[in-house]
Amino acid sequence: MRLSVSFTFICIFLCLSYAAKSEIAIIQKPIVFDEKRESLSVQYLKERHGIEQSDAHIDPKMVVVHWTVVPTLEKRGSGDIPS
Repeated sequence: MRLSVSFTFICIFLCLSYAAKSEIAIIQKPIVFDEKRESLSVQYLKERHGIEQSDAHIDPKMVVVHWTVVPTLEKRGSGDIPS
């Protein structure tokens, strides 16, 4: 048990050390949020989560960072995701 706790702390330390040294570029590629997307989002909230409201506003409780294997933003596809 003591070894696994020590190993966990070592892993966390190494990850944080790497993150502190590397530069992370934030690329602004906002999704077009027009009336159609608003309507679809309201529909999704109702059908998927049982939330009935007039707009797609949510109060986030956490941020989830999703990582994929795609090496570049350009290879991911078009930044203009249609509604």
